[in-house]
Amino acid sequence: MNKTGLLSNHVLFTTLLILAVIGVAVWDISPTASHLYWISMVVLFGIVSIFANYSHTATYYQAARKKAIVVQILHWMGGLVTVMIVYTFYHAGRITPEETGLIVLLILALTTFLDGIRISWRFSLAGVFLGLIAVCAAYVEEYIWQILILAISIIAFSYYWEFKRKHNP
Repeated sequence: MNKTGLLSNHVLFTTLLILAVIGVAVWDISPTASHLYWISMVVLFGIVSIFANYSHTATYYQAARKKAIVVQILHWMGGLVTVMIVYTFYHAGRITPEETGLIVLLILALTTFLDGIRISWRFSLAGVFLGLIAVCAAYVEEYIWQILILAISIIAFSYYWEFKRKHNP
């Protein structure tokens, strides 16, 4: 991968983690108001992962590239439909706003992690981060600072790992 591709990978990864931390802050302030934010994040994470995969797939494998994109679109549409079903449960009064947020966050975490298996370890790491956010939110009272520190640590690890891998083949 060239230097530009590596930089864009880091920028996308960092942006996704920052958006996740912002989502937790929004959710902490108002679980009900965060619902639209998390639906938007499912769509955005899907678009970003499809873009990342498309931009880093060799163009001479056009048929394989198209198939991979279709598989990713179906994967993310499955996550989005699942989120919409969770919101149907919420609107029917079957689950609380707090439970809804945790479940949607877990769906986003799983969808991101599984897509990362196909396209990049960074997306899997972002999925693990999202899962840890859900666990922290469920069990820790004041969790925003821990999540922020964890996000910074994961971003630093990502840059370090890529630097080390690039300089020690």
